[in-house]
Amino acid sequence: MKTIVIVDDSEVMLQVLKAYIRAADNSSYEIVCFDNINEATKFIVDNTVHLLFQDMHVNDINDGMLVADIAKGLNIPVVLITADSSIDTVKKVARRGFDKFIIKPPTQTDVESALFELV
Repeated sequence: MKTIVIVDDSEVMLQVLKAYIRAADNSSYEIVCFDNINEATKFIVDNTVHLLFQDMHVNDINDGMLVADIAKGLNIPVVLITADSSIDTVKKVARRGFDKFIIKPPTQTDVESALFELV
């Protein structure tokens, strides 16, 4: 079973993403959700993780991509999720080398695409 981590400070978004992943393939993934950076960071360092979905602004921390940066250093594919679709944000994500970028609200197709491309 492959482990997918979701980091978002919105309980609704955590549940939506989890439901989309389960709908895509309920038997292949263990889904672990976090609403804060510290717990998520500890988990990805201490466990084998196959994919990370992370809100770009967790807990209202501007540029709060610490977990995503650590995941990239561990060769874990990263999907950043944000409501900010500005050109500056898209450029920032591209410069940092993240694997995929999804604008909120995500769709089932967005999530399935990330799963099939990156896991």
